[in-house]
Amino acid sequence: MTIEYNILWVEDDTSWYDTTKEIFSDTLNDLGFNLISKRCVTLVDVKAEIAKDNLKKFDLLLIDFTLGGSDTGEQIIQFIRDIKENPILTDIIFYSSAVENVKDSMQKNSLEGVYTADRKEIEDKFKKVVNTTTKKVQDLNNMRGLIMAETSDIDKSMFEIVSTTLDKNSFELRDKLTETIISNVEKKVKSKSKVFNKYQSQGKIEKIITDPLMFDACEKLKAVQYIFEKVDHEIANKHKSNSFAESYGKIIKKRNLLGHETPKEIDGKKLIGSGANEFEFNDDFCNEIRKEVRKHSSDLDFFLDDIK
Repeated sequence: MTIEYNILWVEDDTSWYDTTKEIFSDTLNDLGFNLISKRCVTLVDVKAEIAKDNLKKFDLLLIDFTLGGSDTGEQIIQFIRDIKENPILTDIIFYSSAVENVKDSMQKNSLEGVYTADRKEIEDKFKKVVNTTTKKVQDLNNMRGLIMAETSDIDKSMFEIVSTTLDKNSFELRDKLTETIISNVEKKVKSKSKVFNKYQSQGKIEKIITDPLMFDACEKLKAVQYIFEKVDHEIANKHKSNSFAESYGKIIKKRNLLGHETPKEIDGKKLIGSGANEFEFNDDFCNEIRKEVRKHSSDLDFFLDDIK
């Protein structure tokens, strides 16, 4: 699971699907996830996804038990039960206006470990199941991996914005941006040179091997902020006065603490960092940092698409 929450959804009623999808999307937004829904209408569609070995990417399967066509939910239940190789381990919700029929079919076909829901109560059941599935990624190790991966993507987006701006001379900023980057990196190189000489003379090899140099994430962030300050653009205007660098910088600090600090258990709370940088690692933290990362990623992608 990443910032995206992927659902394989078997539903033949387009109107109900579209309306309910909006509700589910709101539920996941509140948890900091983007809903990605792959809709299937028939058993043939489901088999095609399984044949492509695509089920591993889905966090949840939603299946209408009373499909209006020739297929039935019971056929899908039988199909899932009969899969011997690579059995489906993803959470499943079968729903129906006559939920007792679902339960009877599951018992008859010896299918266990799935959820059932009345169609009228699907929103509440969806929330409960999603809360259960997202808990799986909200332990410390999973959140470390998730945030590292997502911020790595943001780092790539920042680099692409800078390189595209230079390559295309976007907003006629090539010369000024070049001058700014060279100035920033030159200062850093001179500073690093002094630090390197000190570490070398003191024999502190461990300091040398853990000190990144040149155009790192910090420099990309400065360059992107410079672009935002200089242009009139919907995204840039949201992030003037160094606000992008400051807000994303806070995420980076939390990412680094997540990656390198050992949590402390105090009064039943899991605390990471110290002093002003200390935060409690809990469900609220996980939800909020996903939202923050998703917002920055979306803004950068939108800006990058425009300048390309």
